[in-house]
Amino acid sequence: PRASTQTTTTTRKTKRSKRCDNGMKPPDVIQLHLAVDGIVSVRRDQLCAESEAVVKAAQQSCVLAL
Repeated sequence: PRASTQTTTTTRKTKRSKRCDNGMKPPDVIQLHLAVDGIVSVRRDQLCAESEAVVKAAQQSCVLAL
């Protein structure tokens, strides 16, 4: 009788980062060009504070009040 040899290969899954593929951190200030005369700048910590105040189910349709 032949002896059977079984080789098990494990593949490690790597988590993809939510950042851009180039690994650069996005800028701290996001500029919104609105249909008004001028530009409104919002700091990243202000956006985070707004999104934390919204319940998880509503975060996808979060609107920043200016």
